[in-house]
Amino acid sequence: MNRLMLLAGLLVLGLVADARADIMTPSGLAPGDQFREVFVTITTTPATSSNISFYDSIVQANAVSGGLATYNGSPVTWETLGSTASVSAVSRLPMDNIPIYLPNGTEVATGGAALWATTQTTNPLLSAIDEYSNGTSTPAGGSANVWTGTNSNGSAGTSEFGTLGDSSTITTLGASSATFSTWVEQFGFNQSASLSLYGFSEVLTVPTPSTATPEPASITLVLTGVGGLVGFCLARRGRRASSAALAAPPQSHS
Repeated sequence: MNRLMLLAGLLVLGLVADARADIMTPSGLAPGDQFREVFVTITTTPATSSNISFYDSIVQANAVSGGLATYNGSPVTWETLGSTASVSAVSRLPMDNIPIYLPNGTEVATGGAALWATTQTTNPLLSAIDEYSNGTSTPAGGSANVWTGTNSNGSAGTSEFGTLGDSSTITTLGASSATFSTWVEQFGFNQSASLSLYGFSEVLTVPTPSTATPEPASITLVLTGVGGLVGFCLARRGRRASSAALAAPPQSHS
């Protein structure tokens, strides 16, 4: 019977695991706390488009493929941490105090205010943004060049996505391994090159643990599975008993 209980327990755990949210809550946060996540796209692209939605679609696709499509059962919107001539990065991720994390739970900054306060020598990030959406580090733990089109304070510079910058077709890029301001504003590069992007999530709120009674359909599914396991084990035990009886030598009577 211990084997039966083990199999039943594994079935229930499997159903619970399948119901988990894709995005995991960072350690230390309590119900009601808010946070964002940020990552580097595996997909690379030129920075020639002036339409921010073009870059958002790349970020969203990377989030989905990396298992970051939902949180607590709800779809999550992801955007590009970058600037065009009409949209600045700081207008997308403002100077607030909502903490920012990597997908693995490592804290990057205490909020947008800290994110946009880095300089070349002061106020570094708590961690570099050096993780892809699937949880792996940027090139073998090294650095990826990331298009930003953005100044260190989050404003659109003169070298944004899709515009002619200081030197004709130059767009600003950052280094994913950096924690000082070069994470977002390292130097300008020809926008026709294919580089990664930074993506960030909408504000997420840690849910309150549910105490609701499981839906009847869920209970039925679990009971059906457990019942099937019980039936299988009992039938197997019956077959063993029958086989043992047939194999036993006949009793002699004196």
